[in-house]
Amino acid sequence: LDGVRAVAFGGSGATLVSAGDDGSVKLWSLKAVKALTKDGTLPTDVEPVITFRGHSGQVLSAAMEGGSSSRLDVCCSGGADGTVRV
Repeated sequence: LDGVRAVAFGGSGATLVSAGDDGSVKLWSLKAVKALTKDGTLPTDVEPVITFRGHSGQVLSAAMEGGSSSRLDVCCSGGADGTVRV
């Protein structure tokens, strides 16, 4: 199992990103998680909407901005490889 270094919520509150030790940034849909269950309990296994693999080492930070009706969320991540990805 790889550790999660950071999480950040999108401006709409319906998405979040996670930054991991495995070098990936994962986008999660909170609406999809809620829609999976009718009784309000969380499912045991939820998959990310998409996984980004641009860093060559651990991803140490993540941030999201936007999410208003006129703009899309923008995600930025910083890695141990010394890069920032948008």
